[in-house]
Amino acid sequence: MEVCRLVVKYVGSKVLNRREFKKFLLDMNEEYDKVLQHCEPIHRSDEAALKLDSIMFPNLSFLFFQLFLVLCQQTCVMRGAIDNTIYYFNNSSQPLDTEGATIFEEYCASMLPLNHTLGAPIKTCCSTPQLKDFRSRIAPLQPLVQGCQSCMHNIYKLSCEIMCSENQSDFARPILDVKNKSVVVGLDFVISHRMIAGIYNSCASVLMPNTNHHIISFFCGTDPRDCGPESMIRGMMKQSEFPLTPIIVNSSKEIKPPFTDVLNTDTYRCNATYPMFSSPISKCSCVNCVDSCILPNISDPIIRYIMNLTVYHFILICVYAAIALAFIAILMYNYYRNRTGSVLYDSLPAELLDTGVQTIEQEPNPLLDYDRASYMNQAKFITVVQRLLMKWGMLVSTKYDFVIYSSAVFALFLTLGVSFHFKITSDPVKLWSPPKSEVVKNKEFFDQHFGPFYRTEQIIVKTPRLKSKKGNFLGLNYTFGPPIKDEIIEEIFRIQQHIFSISVRYPVDDDEDSKTIQLKDICLKPTAPYNNNCALFSVTQYFQNSVVNFRRGVNGSDHWEIHLDHCSFNPLSIEDPLYFASSCLGDFGGPVDPKLVFGGYETNSVEANSLIITYIVENYLKGSRNEPALAWEQELLAYLKNYKHPEIVLSFSAERSIQDEIDRQPKQEIKAVFISYAVMFVYVCITLGKLTTKSFCGFMIKQKVLLGFFGVLMVFLSVSSTIGVFCYLKYELNLIVLEVLPFLILAVGVDNIFLLVDQYSKVTILASTNTPVPAVVGHVLAKVGHGMLVSVVAQACTFSIGAISNIPVVKSFAIFATTAIVINFILQMTFFLAIFALDAMRERAGRLDILLCIVDPDFHDEYQPSLTERTFELFSRFIFARIIKFLLFLCFVGVWFASLYAIPSINLGLDQTKALPTDSYLKPYFADVFAMMKTGPPIYFMVMPDFRYENSSEMNKICSAETCNEYSLTNQINQYSLLPNKSKIATSTFSWVDVYISWLKPSKETPCCYFQTLNGTNNTEFCPSYSRSKEQNCTSCLQPKERITEHHFSQYLPWFLADVPTRTCPFGGKPLFW
Repeated sequence: MEVCRLVVKYVGSKVLNRREFKKFLLDMNEEYDKVLQHCEPIHRSDEAALKLDSIMFPNLSFLFFQLFLVLCQQTCVMRGAIDNTIYYFNNSSQPLDTEGATIFEEYCASMLPLNHTLGAPIKTCCSTPQLKDFRSRIAPLQPLVQGCQSCMHNIYKLSCEIMCSENQSDFARPILDVKNKSVVVGLDFVISHRMIAGIYNSCASVLMPNTNHHIISFFCGTDPRDCGPESMIRGMMKQSEFPLTPIIVNSSKEIKPPFTDVLNTDTYRCNATYPMFSSPISKCSCVNCVDSCILPNISDPIIRYIMNLTVYHFILICVYAAIALAFIAILMYNYYRNRTGSVLYDSLPAELLDTGVQTIEQEPNPLLDYDRASYMNQAKFITVVQRLLMKWGMLVSTKYDFVIYSSAVFALFLTLGVSFHFKITSDPVKLWSPPKSEVVKNKEFFDQHFGPFYRTEQIIVKTPRLKSKKGNFLGLNYTFGPPIKDEIIEEIFRIQQHIFSISVRYPVDDDEDSKTIQLKDICLKPTAPYNNNCALFSVTQYFQNSVVNFRRGVNGSDHWEIHLDHCSFNPLSIEDPLYFASSCLGDFGGPVDPKLVFGGYETNSVEANSLIITYIVENYLKGSRNEPALAWEQELLAYLKNYKHPEIVLSFSAERSIQDEIDRQPKQEIKAVFISYAVMFVYVCITLGKLTTKSFCGFMIKQKVLLGFFGVLMVFLSVSSTIGVFCYLKYELNLIVLEVLPFLILAVGVDNIFLLVDQYSKVTILASTNTPVPAVVGHVLAKVGHGMLVSVVAQACTFSIGAISNIPVVKSFAIFATTAIVINFILQMTFFLAIFALDAMRERAGRLDILLCIVDPDFHDEYQPSLTERTFELFSRFIFARIIKFLLFLCFVGVWFASLYAIPSINLGLDQTKALPTDSYLKPYFADVFAMMKTGPPIYFMVMPDFRYENSSEMNKICSAETCNEYSLTNQINQYSLLPNKSKIATSTFSWVDVYISWLKPSKETPCCYFQTLNGTNNTEFCPSYSRSKEQNCTSCLQPKERITEHHFSQYLPWFLADVPTRTCPFGGKPLFW
């Protein structure tokens, strides 16, 4: 063809005679190389012939005209034979027979004009056997790319142009067999960058069915991020899993002799529709074509700044500065106005320093001469309350034995409720998720209709003492992470083998009916009954979980590391002919995502710092069905906890691990509760007692050891009684209550003990020795009881407000705390008040504390300020100084503003490790998960049961095929996955409806839905693709071009959910949707 172009360029504007034309032919060889550099390729070969006919040859003889037609004639370079051998064929294109034309019209329609009619003669360089071989080779690939017609037809076009183009000689040169020069063993061709980019762009986003893997990674054998247009074309043409040609095809973008042209046909964009003589090419959906996506317009929130501060932070600083300046101004004004007084230490009011001693002279016997006038000046309600409290105190002090026994029985009765129904909830969902929230409702709906998500047993293998290893293979440099070593991989094989051999007896307590449970009895088998191996995600699966396959690479010539690298980029590879001659699929029949087995790497998976082993176990909504798995997991954890290896460190978790560790925590907290109560008891004893040094007996009489003991016991009974009350009500406890409530009530309950004892110490100095103890106790309770009552009411109301919360753990804690505060107050007003009266009688009788039998008849009570009172007297003088008051105010206001300042920086969420014991084996596991894992949990979008899937208009609202709505559910989810900075959805999505429709459609290439009629009946039986045979006489569910009806959709759905994906039919729905 280049000769024709040279003629057009050289004589396009001349009229040559015979002598000039002869000279042109003689000089053409010399000028060929020079003119070749300036020739622009002409797309259609018949255009040159047209120019020759109409422009250049009006005065040439017919002989020369025929000569140019020969020079410009399109020629082939190869052609297939019946035995599928490609032979060298240096001739013009040949007509196809009827069978070959039919295949050509189906797969190579892009090479035919739009006005082509079916059955019209077709001349090509390929033969019918060659086309039949191509159809068989393209068949397994077709279902992988049929989600995008543009990608599929571009692949067809590339293959057809190379195989059947009438001008093969321009862009292709055959590689002949050394022994037989007529046999073609390879092909070199030149393809334009424009065509390569067009094919790549149309396939870059196409997802393979039942996976989230892109088809380009399948072609390239690399990660999609590392797959470019050139590597994709080279991968498609090499002899790999689905070679498109029986020969090795090498591509290039440079036109060098002997090439005279470049393959540069137009390609189909994935976001456009193209006409074709048979049927138009529809544009691809958003799931398979990014250019078809209409991305949601999510604008970032507008944040305005003032002096590099947000407006919120700037306003806070300004407000606080204004408050501080105002108070400083007030302080300075008062200072200059009161220059005669001391600013730093102002005198306190006399009543604040009054200890009661000065009042004795004024009121020698206030208990006998009851000061009713002081009460009359107060509110009537307070007066009534004080009178009632005084009477109650006198009554309890008089009937102390009855009160003590009855209140103790009351508390013990409530506490016994713990044995009635004691159940702890440790499920994080039940603790932190509101039961009526949409999230909980959706999870319950999912669990009830689809079953709970699988149980996951995961092990992370690290080798902290080993280093990375570098190597070179075929001129390429490789770096392998520390655990990518043969001895480590072999140890992982041994670990997995031991785990598979772990067996437990279940039920444990029934020897007659118990049976042995192993992993194979409880694991997920996604492709059963076609394949009964467990779903295991591990690096060993790239060797089909066979140590024999692995050792073949360790001890033989195969490079197992390079095979590992190949599989990490192409986990769907069925064969790795260059490196290992082995599949990358796991022994359970499915692919192993490298993100699930490699951890702690940046870009290349084999540079990982850790290896991950994940077992998938069946999970059931009914708890009793999970008991065998629970028993097996317990043995698994026992093995992993005791595992030792000099180079390997394991972090691990089973499905039961979190609940086990949460359940274990209360046992540790019991120790902390007892220690805190013991410390509080010592503190109370030391603080309540008087440190007198006159005599041992006087010292012991003034101590409050027994009183402190019963005070702490009262707090403990308050907590236990509260728990017992809710056990009677069959209310489930939670760890927050068990851990926090004892400390909360301890702090609240002890405060009132100090109030009573302190007030009693003051009143006893004022009272006469003849005043009965009940009268003294009544007066003490009247003084401080109303404050205690108001405090309890305020605390109970404050905590009860928390019961409004929808979060179960917050609501539960609020109810428990309110109840505990009320019960603690009841016990204070009964049990402790009676004990307090007894202790007062003991002190007045001169009996020693603890040693109650010893009496000191010479004891005379005198008021002596305690160390605490003296300390607080000095402290109060300091903090009530005017400048200190201002500074304290500014300090506390500053802390409050600092808290407001930090609120926007608080991260929402609950770190689950905070709920674990400090020595939990899960803490290093979660640390490794956060640091090394490359993928998160799946997310499911559910459609409610009343949705009519069988209705095509309704189905188009959720599917993602090219015929579905542009804003369908699946397309919208996929659109958000394209916004990584604004969405948590990391990968593309797919809908079971899309897979089901592909499974249902009749196709010779992917025969999925087939059935057979049982002999003598009208009953039908499904013919699975993995066990179908010719003897079964199976029939396709739908005929070609038959539309899917509502009846079809419902009738064949159970068969789809029972079918297993195979190489013949990759659309089986059992592994993912059953």
